[in-house]
This record gives sequence, structure tokens and C-alpha cells, in this order.
Amino acid sequence: KLGPSVRVIIVANWDQFDQLPFWDASDYVALSAYYPLASGPRADSSVEKLVEAWRPWQKRILAVAEKAGKQLYFSEVGYASVDRAASEPWGWTGNLDLELQKRLFEAFGIAWGGDPKISARLARFQLWALDFSATPLTDTGFVVIGKPAEAALVRAFARRAVSALATS
Repeated sequence: KLGPSVRVIIVANWDQFDQLPFWDASDYVALSAYYPLASGPRADSSVEKLVEAWRPWQKRILAVAEKAGKQLYFSEVGYASVDRAASEPWGWTGNLDLELQKRLFEAFGIAWGGDPKISARLARFQLWALDFSATPLTDTGFVVIGKPAEAALVRAFARRAVSALATS
């Protein structure tokens, strides 16, 4: 440890978080949240299906956090505005799909902010999306400002705030 006021955050990739043997050295179980939630670009990507697809990941993630006795910290959460974002959330390529990006953020907000018990385990999440584009409605990147996903994020933050108040 570097001192009582210094937080140490070790971040695991989405596919390696349950293999990390030294969570005790980190103040949080910190993850990059690029979890695939669909089998391909043509799979059902309704908000309900995406929330359902989060459940097995949640179970594993929460088990690791519980075992480590730590809160969760999503160091990266983001989705490009492409048709492959649910199956390859780390990717940049694909056809423009603003609505899928919005549904993915809606599902994240419901999955992690809808239940006060789960929300209480989440210390923080950072978006890899707070960038700007001169043409957001044609931008296939991770930008959310000026896209339908922006409203979904506002709702996710509001849901988490209400959930946090319910547990205090």
C-alpha cells in the first residue's frame, strides 16, 4: 500500500477478472466491462434480452467481489454505435446502429442500477464515451453525446442515484 489516502486500482479485462489471484492488492474489483451480450449482430438485442444476458456475468462478477470483500469499479463501460456492439463490445467496426448503443446502455443501467443490493456493490463506473463528434448521428464510435444513448445514460445515472438513496 502507498498510504491511507491512496487508492490502488488494478483493472482486469472482462475475460480474465475471475482468474486474477491478487485482488487483495487492489482497493476494488475493477473491470473493463466489454462483456459480450449476444451471439452475433443478428441476435435478439432487445433491452430485456440484454439485461438477461448480463445475469450470468453479474453472478460471476459479484462472486469475485464477494470473495475479495471489495466493491466493484467498472473502469471502462462503452459501446460503439455499430451493429456488432452487443456481440463484440470492444470493437469499432460495423454498420451504424444508434439504437443498439442506446439499448446496451439501457440494459447496463437496469442490470447494475435497478436492484439496490446489486447497485450497492458498485462503487463507480466510468464511461469510455464522453467524447464529442461534430456529426454524432452518423458517428459509429463510442461517443454518446448527441446520440440516443445519451438519454439512456442519464436514466442509468438517475436510477443508480435513486437506488443509492434506497440503501442509505
